[in-house]
Order: sequence, then structure tokens, then C-alpha cells
Amino acid sequence: DKAMNQPCFIKFFDLRDKEQVEMNSPFRDIQIDDSKVNRMIWGSVEDYVITGHENGQICQYDWKTGERLRVDHSHDALIKDLQLSKDRTMLITASKDTTAKLFDAKTFQFLKSYKTDRPVNSAAISPIKHHILLGGGQEAME
Repeated sequence: DKAMNQPCFIKFFDLRDKEQVEMNSPFRDIQIDDSKVNRMIWGSVEDYVITGHENGQICQYDWKTGERLRVDHSHDALIKDLQLSKDRTMLITASKDTTAKLFDAKTFQFLKSYKTDRPVNSAAISPIKHHILLGGGQEAME
């Protein structure tokens, strides 16, 4: 990352391959040149990964090729959390910019924004109700 003057990477390990794990030798690296990855989750059917970044962007990467498929700049500050709905079709983000945002997980189509008066540290989509949970607050040292 920028603090260590090193590029950020997403590293993929096959846990069935003991050598990869023991030797810290991933089968794939994706170099991230813009903003450091702060959060990451598997997307639908593990075809892609979704990343949340320090600068507030969210990205979607094809894990097989390393290609960046989508990017969204809806947030103005660090992404604190990413969660998918139970059926993996919706994505909710939580950000230090005092908002949580709901997206279509595959297309990144913006669906709704939830505004608070403090940074949102975590957000979740209920697996059984039509509810969204938000949690957060100001950090003591801020």
C-alpha cells in the first residue's frame, strides 16, 4: 500500500493445495493500482470478487483473469463493510461517509441510499425479512 510504498494485491489460494498455503504462494495475484482494498467478498457463484476500497469505490474483479469488470464511485470515504443478501443478488455497503448503499450485486445498479449522522461501520440485509441493519458511530480518536 501507499504507506509502505508497495502495491496492493488480491491473492488467491487453493486451500486443497498444501504447498500454496505453507509456502505463501498463491495461484493468482491481482495487482490493485489505485486505492487499497479494505474489504472483499465473493460474488454470486464465486465467478467474481467484490472489493471495497479506502477511497470509497467498490469494484468487481473476474478472479480467473484478474480483469476489473465494474467500478462504482458512489461513496466519498472508506468502505467499512460489504455484505450480500442471502440469495446473493443484492449488495449493501457501509462507509465512513455516513451512508450505506444498496446495489444489484452483479450489475452494481444503485438501488437505495441510507443516510445517518455518523460513520456506518457495518450493514446487513436480513435473510428472512425486508429489513436492513446499520451499525456505526464515531471512533474515539476522531
